[in-house]
Amino acid sequence: MFGARFDDAGSGRSFMLKNNLREIVASEASEVVGAIRSAAKEAAVGNWVAGYVTFDAAPGFDDALVVQDGYNGPLFWFGVFGDSVDVDPPCVTPTTAEGYSVSRWVPAYDRTQYGSAFTAVFRHIELGDSYQVNLTFPFRAAFSGQAESMYADLISAQQGRYAAHLWHDDTHIVSASPERFFSVKGGRIATRPMKGTAPRGRSPSEDEAERQKLRSSEKNRAENLMIVDLIRNDLGRIAEFGTVTVDELFTVEQYRTVWQMVSEISATLRPDADDVLCVNERGRVTESTIANVVFLIDGEWVTPPVSDGLLPGILRGELLKSHTIMERHVTIAEARAADAVALINSVRGWRPAVIL
Repeated sequence: MFGARFDDAGSGRSFMLKNNLREIVASEASEVVGAIRSAAKEAAVGNWVAGYVTFDAAPGFDDALVVQDGYNGPLFWFGVFGDSVDVDPPCVTPTTAEGYSVSRWVPAYDRTQYGSAFTAVFRHIELGDSYQVNLTFPFRAAFSGQAESMYADLISAQQGRYAAHLWHDDTHIVSASPERFFSVKGGRIATRPMKGTAPRGRSPSEDEAERQKLRSSEKNRAENLMIVDLIRNDLGRIAEFGTVTVDELFTVEQYRTVWQMVSEISATLRPDADDVLCVNERGRVTESTIANVVFLIDGEWVTPPVSDGLLPGILRGELLKSHTIMERHVTIAEARAADAVALINSVRGWRPAVIL
């Protein structure tokens, strides 16, 4: 048995998926991309698809990404359904909480482990190895009873617009998120990250003061802007040139218990591309969003000089030192006419590329 339901506490709409057709599962990293394509094909013919992709699936997209051992579930699971049906929102009654029990939540890290991890992260940022690290860890607890009762309690407490309950076999995913990760409509992708939070006030005047405090907070604005820049960079890898826009910046939204700072970034998707080449104001190629670039021109591998406006990578420096590549300016026309192209960095190595 498997199923899925979705609830929007903002609009009050709730629906479930029905007419179960099949499950699409990837248990190995090598299966992830194929599973995604299978799910996309099902959606393209008019079926509903709903499921999840775990963090542990990351190597399926890029083998340079490393994850920890110990996860035993599916890396990718999606159910395929023939139809949907509107249902009543989850109902919380005095007996709802009696339908399940959860033991004390226990963090996977103790204070010493977290301190060591924090020190390592700080060192990587200090050395320039990373721009930002999301240092998180799971909490675990024993659960018994009905997952739908716990889900109803979460919906009631959080009032999120993007709540979901997915289940298959003995696995239940319950989420009451207020945040939209991304949406795609008409070839346009939009993402709305949340970063920056303040408590609601105890009176109207205190509430407004908290809102204004969050809105003007340099710390929260800086953190929100960092996420916006990261997402702009990510969308730039898959978007048509010049279409990435910041539609909202530092908007403060009201929720039941908090004020939340949000921004919105959107772009027009470009088919069949996973990165872009950056060009400076003189029309010279500089680098890609994640790597230095080299071109085979007139029998020599060449790479743009730092003076054209790029970050010099470690592998680039090693290849220059060994005279495997040489520096020279490369125009857009020369890049398109090159006999071969490759992206290089110390994490992913030398990767052949094609300019579309």
